[in-house]
Amino acid sequence: MGEVLSKNQIRALEALGICVSRQPGRIISRQRCPVCGVSGDYTLRTFGEGADQIRVLFCANCMQFPATLLEIRFNWQRKTRRITHNEQGERLTTYDMAEAALGEIRRQIRAKTFNPAYWSAARHNELLFMNFRDKFMQLQKQRVASGEITQATYDKRRSLVKHSTFFDHMNLREINAGHIKDWVTGLKLAQKTKLDLVGDLGLLFQEAVDREMIKRAPRLPKLSVPKRAIRWLTAEAQATILDKIAPAHRPIFLFMMEYGCRIGEACALQWGDIDWLHSEFVFRRCFSRRRLGTTTKQRRDNPQLITGWFEQWLKEQPRGLPDQPVFKNLKTRPHPKNPDRYYREDTLNKLWKEALEAAEFEPIKLYNAVRHSRGNQARRAGMDPVMIARLLGHASTKYVNEYYVDTDTEMLRKEMDKTDRKPDKKKLATVTNLDKKRVF
Repeated sequence: MGEVLSKNQIRALEALGICVSRQPGRIISRQRCPVCGVSGDYTLRTFGEGADQIRVLFCANCMQFPATLLEIRFNWQRKTRRITHNEQGERLTTYDMAEAALGEIRRQIRAKTFNPAYWSAARHNELLFMNFRDKFMQLQKQRVASGEITQATYDKRRSLVKHSTFFDHMNLREINAGHIKDWVTGLKLAQKTKLDLVGDLGLLFQEAVDREMIKRAPRLPKLSVPKRAIRWLTAEAQATILDKIAPAHRPIFLFMMEYGCRIGEACALQWGDIDWLHSEFVFRRCFSRRRLGTTTKQRRDNPQLITGWFEQWLKEQPRGLPDQPVFKNLKTRPHPKNPDRYYREDTLNKLWKEALEAAEFEPIKLYNAVRHSRGNQARRAGMDPVMIARLLGHASTKYVNEYYVDTDTEMLRKEMDKTDRKPDKKKLATVTNLDKKRVF
C-alpha cells in the first residue's frame, strides 16, 4: 500500500536506484473501531496460503476489529479522489473487492477512460444497465411526444424493461456477446418476440455509444423467424364479406381495400388532407394505441390519387373542418375523448370479426384482409413491385418482394407454362417401367 508520492519524490528515489511504482491509489478505511475507538488506522493482515488466502484490514491499535467499509484514495487530475463503490455500484466491503477495483481504476487511468461518476453507488451510477435502461425509456417517451416514433413503438419497447432484468446489476462496459446469448437462451418467449427484444436491446446499446458512454456495442446474436405464407383475400371474397357489414360502415372498409393503407391511417384521414385541385389526398398521420399521432408509421407523407368510387363518394359528403375526420363513425355518440367521432381500430376489428362470422369465413386479421390482400392482388394483376411499394407507402421494394412475390404461385404457374417443354418419350417410358417394378 503506502502513501502516494509526488512526481518529484518518485524521480528523486529513482535517481538513487530505488524502483518506485508509478501506479496511483491505496486502499484504506476510515471506520471507527468499536473496540478501542480509534478511526482510520488499519493494517493489512494475511491468513492462510494459496487459494485459501484471506487478506483483511485490521485495526492497527487493538488488532481486534476488521474493516468492513473500505475506500480507494488516490490523486487524479490534481484532486484527491475517494472511491467507495465498484463499477457495479456495490459497496467495497472486502479487501479483495477493493484491490480488484483499484486494478481496474489504474487500467482506466492509463487508457484515459477513467470517469469517477461511473464508480458510484447503484442509485447514482449511470453506467449500470438498470439505470441507463430507465434513461433510455425516458428518451423514447420524449421521442413519442416529438413524433419521432409512434406510441405503438414505444409500448413495444417497454417490454424490454420486464424482460431484461438479467442485466440489472451489470455495468454496460462489461456486458458482452456471451451475456446476451445466455439471456436470449433463458427467455421463455416466442422467437419473434425474442427477435424484437434483441433489436430493442441493440438500440439501447447504440444510444450508449452515441453518448460516448461506451466505445462499442456488444455483438448481438443473429435470430431468425420461420417464414410463413401471408394470408390474404381475393376481391370476390372481400366483396362477400363487405356485404355483411352495415352500409354506414362500408366506406372506410372499401377505402382500405382499395388503397391498401394501414387501419390507423384510414381512421386518421382528415379533410385537410384532401387536395381537390390536384385530385389527391395525403396520408399524414395515423392512430397508434388509440392516440392520434402527428406522422405515419414510416414518418413521411404518402400522397395518393383520388379515383373511382372514392372520388364520387367524397363529392357526396358534407365537407368538414380541416382537422375533422373524413370517415366519421355516425353510429356512435360524441365522447369527451373523441368529440369528432373518429373510427377506432378496435371498432373496425370488431365489425370485421362479426362480418367474417356472418359470411362463414375462416378468421383472418383485418390488416391481412385489406393491406396484404391489396398487395397480393396488385402483384397478381401484373403491377410492378416499385408501383406496389409506392401504393402501400414502403420506402423500397424489399417488403413487396418478401410478402407478395415469394408466395405468388399463380404467376409462377404462368411462367412455368411458358417454358414448359414436351416430355421426353424415352424418359417417360423408363419412369413407367420403374413404377411397375416397384414393390410396396
